[in-house]
Amino acid sequence: MGLFKAADIGQVYTYSTKARGAFVLINLVDDKKIAITPEDPENFMREVNTYKGIFGKADRDATELLETSKKTVYAQALIVAGAYLLLLGYFLSVYPSLPEVIPVHFDLNWNPNRWAHKSELFTLMGIASIFPIINTVLVMSFGKYGKGFTIFLGVIFILVMVLFSGIINTIQSAV
Repeated sequence: MGLFKAADIGQVYTYSTKARGAFVLINLVDDKKIAITPEDPENFMREVNTYKGIFGKADRDATELLETSKKTVYAQALIVAGAYLLLLGYFLSVYPSLPEVIPVHFDLNWNPNRWAHKSELFTLMGIASIFPIINTVLVMSFGKYGKGFTIFLGVIFILVMVLFSGIINTIQSAV
């Protein structure tokens, strides 16, 4: 699979499962060429000729659906990044008012049982910054395959940001 240069026809995008044998060459309207290796080339060409009248005709709704899906993917990545920026803004706004030593771990009754310097919260923010990055990579890689997956990722990562802001709020209220 890849873009190859053939001596007699120029550049060809090849999608094949074998290096030798019968290939089907498809000339696209934008002068690009695709070579594929169907299991039965003759039957494949018969089917193509049967349906060639509908090739190249896009349904307007299908085109809009693709655009909406792309917009959804980008919007989701921006929303999660925005949630992180809100968390970062909240963190930076409360950080100066925190005492030098803060609770960093709580028992099941929400009683602090470990204390540390407030600069340890920067580690927490560093860990939190990983989530929008992971979200963006996942949604750009796999979000185009399903709107449900894109929304699921967004909800999960927004909840993670809410969890981190809850931790910071709990620490602030405990001191």
